[in-house]
Amino acid sequence: MQPVPTDTRKERLLSLLSATGPLLGLILLCLLGALLNPDFATLDNLLNVLTRTAFIGIIAVGMTFVIMSGGIDLSVGAMAALIAGAMILIMNRLGAGVLADAPLLVVVLGIGLALLLGLLFGAGHGLLITKGRIEPFIVTLGTLGIFRAVLTYLADGGALTLDDALSDSYSPVYYGSLLGVPIPVWVLLLLALAGGLLLNRTAFGRHVQAIGSNEQVARYAAIRVDRVKLLTYALLGLCVGIATLLYVPRLGSATPTTGLLWELEAIAAVVVGGTSLKGGRRTHLRHPGGRHTAVGHQQYPQSDQHHQCLPQCRRAGHSDHHGCLHATQALRLLWTGRRKRRNGNDTSGGVSPRLRQGTGSSPTVKRLSR
Repeated sequence: MQPVPTDTRKERLLSLLSATGPLLGLILLCLLGALLNPDFATLDNLLNVLTRTAFIGIIAVGMTFVIMSGGIDLSVGAMAALIAGAMILIMNRLGAGVLADAPLLVVVLGIGLALLLGLLFGAGHGLLITKGRIEPFIVTLGTLGIFRAVLTYLADGGALTLDDALSDSYSPVYYGSLLGVPIPVWVLLLLALAGGLLLNRTAFGRHVQAIGSNEQVARYAAIRVDRVKLLTYALLGLCVGIATLLYVPRLGSATPTTGLLWELEAIAAVVVGGTSLKGGRRTHLRHPGGRHTAVGHQQYPQSDQHHQCLPQCRRAGHSDHHGCLHATQALRLLWTGRRKRRNGNDTSGGVSPRLRQGTGSSPTVKRLSR
């Protein structure tokens, strides 16, 4: 049976525009800025912009995993504000008490506290969403108000300020540079690289994409959906902690308005980076080796065999470039074959003849029929 083309040239063009649209818009804005002001395109200005937006970029790395898994987090700005306030409070008390002669140790402890709080807050979100079965929008919208309310209480409605001695010891974390590049930019680049490797080169990254594409099929494929979701929110919380520990030495203070609208900026950065708000799918240019399909919890290049979709999918007008269709049909037919076997009406090893004949050599069917 010859493969049936699933997309036309027009559809490919629209997909290309959809994938590159936000990026092209960003490039046009940069060109417009360079035309309006020649200093805009200088290296110093570029590094300055990257340094000031590194916090958003770091949070966007973790937000990518959450959005790709089908979730959302509206509390990252408020979380960063509360973490910053807690850091300043604890560091001031330690710096004025038992560790008055060791400001560097106080800074290290403050950094550890930021990472720990971010991880705990993110894991708390994950537990409420997975175990409490509450929508991510509701959970994170609620914690947004809680975080800012707690910080307002701790600061008595004002601002929390880091002591001068500690500020002098802590300031190189933000204002320092390595090879002429500010430290926040190095941290952003390293985290972006690590996030890309985690998403594209590990089983965890493929699980995240499979869950966002179709959570029910991911469960059928033996993916631990709740654990993966919990880890994505914990990872986002950790990224918020990293962004906050870089932000605190910049101003040395925290107020209830710190991090305002960071969540929207991070979500916008994720979308501009090519992640769909619907989850699961990434809009990207065609791979030189062919398009890739997420089937179950693995990725397989589309070939002629994989285009031999099940007849039901074709009659329903579905395309097979979402591997969940293969998995859904295969699971249903596999269950039918095993039920017949239990009833003594089938001796095909638990796989119905229709499943074996109608799906060719699909990797999904091979794995499910084992």
